Amino acid sequence: MRMRLRIVACCIALVMAVQAVSAEPQVEISLWHRWSGVNQEILTKLLREFEAQNPTIKIKDEVKVGEYLVMLQKVMADMAAGNPPPDVLLGSYNYLDFISSELEPVPIDKLGSSKEVGKIYSRFNPAILGLGKMGSRQVAIPFAVSNIVLYYNPEIFKAAGLDPTKPPKTWDEVLAMGRIIKQKTGKPAIVIQKMDDWGDQSLIYSAGGKLLSPDGKKVAFNDPNTVAAYTMWAKLHKEGLSPVGTDEELQASFVAGDLGMYCTTIMKLLSQRKMAKFELGVAPFPTFVGKPQKLAAGGAAMTVFAKNRQKQAAILKLIDFLTSDASMQEWTKTGYLCITKAKVPVSPGQEIAYAQLSMSAPWQAMPGGSTGLEVDKIFIDTRTKIIYGSLDPNTGLDKAVADCNKLLQ
Repeated sequence: MRMRLRIVACCIALVMAVQAVSAEPQVEISLWHRWSGVNQEILTKLLREFEAQNPTIKIKDEVKVGEYLVMLQKVMADMAAGNPPPDVLLGSYNYLDFISSELEPVPIDKLGSSKEVGKIYSRFNPAILGLGKMGSRQVAIPFAVSNIVLYYNPEIFKAAGLDPTKPPKTWDEVLAMGRIIKQKTGKPAIVIQKMDDWGDQSLIYSAGGKLLSPDGKKVAFNDPNTVAAYTMWAKLHKEGLSPVGTDEELQASFVAGDLGMYCTTIMKLLSQRKMAKFELGVAPFPTFVGKPQKLAAGGAAMTVFAKNRQKQAAILKLIDFLTSDASMQEWTKTGYLCITKAKVPVSPGQEIAYAQLSMSAPWQAMPGGSTGLEVDKIFIDTRTKIIYGSLDPNTGLDKAVADCNKLLQ
């Protein structure tokens, strides 16, 4: 009799516990990102693990494939139509100024207690945490950090009679080796990422050029060093060493073995290695002779728009999870670099990007708030015409600077 009573009591306790859990309110968090392929797979795996650990929280993750700007424009279009923005946006660092001034994100400090937020902050070195700051406000939490590297095909180097263990270190060497590759194999030599202005900024800074005026309120990308950087890039196209195409087309060409070198983000390390029909080579981004290397930090940060307190508490749990040591060990398999103090395994090739971290510069946003988006478009349109040979670098950059600064008055 006593045994039966104990069993009944245990069953009642179990039912009550289940009812208590099911009675907890469910929270759905919308999260936007732009990753596809293996990067999306790894992020999705992490989000499902978070849900398993937090059964009352559901993450509705949506992929907005394309440039970071395209994703931001979709956020703006939704808001203009009276729809709410995503609760969490994994957007690029160069648009944080615009997001902060125009879209009213929730400062990270407001998501929870100082103890809860401070625990997360303590995982970062100040310089990395600062990537998500605008002035004194922490408007975003870094999640992904990258820099630009030179991927190359050792088989094409061998076919051209070049040493596959000695990829070019300078842009002069890129031109010299590129001509040999073109002559001996008939294949184009190199592509520099151009889907946005991230690759441009690393090229400009490494040439000793600049983007903005000293006060940051005007553009100044028509200085001689910037002109020299674009003149070199245009020469690659003029000599047939760099093909024309979208970044998707050119990446496909590279992994298929039809292109010698490809300058793009370390973030693509795992996806390129999986797709490449050859043993992938990774080298530092080439330098300009006599100029110190300086590379724009790429990647994405978590910006929060949710105004609901329950959602904010759930998002803080998500941030805590995604910046944990275990999550970083998983996320850095993509090729992205570790953004915290966690000790994570380094994949072959990643050591190149980690070594370049000391050369990091901010991925600079164009000034002017919403006007800055139009300035950015003028800049990219001008660059594209210059490198494809339809616009003289000096004339084109002078006109673009004049047009942009007129908008910024």
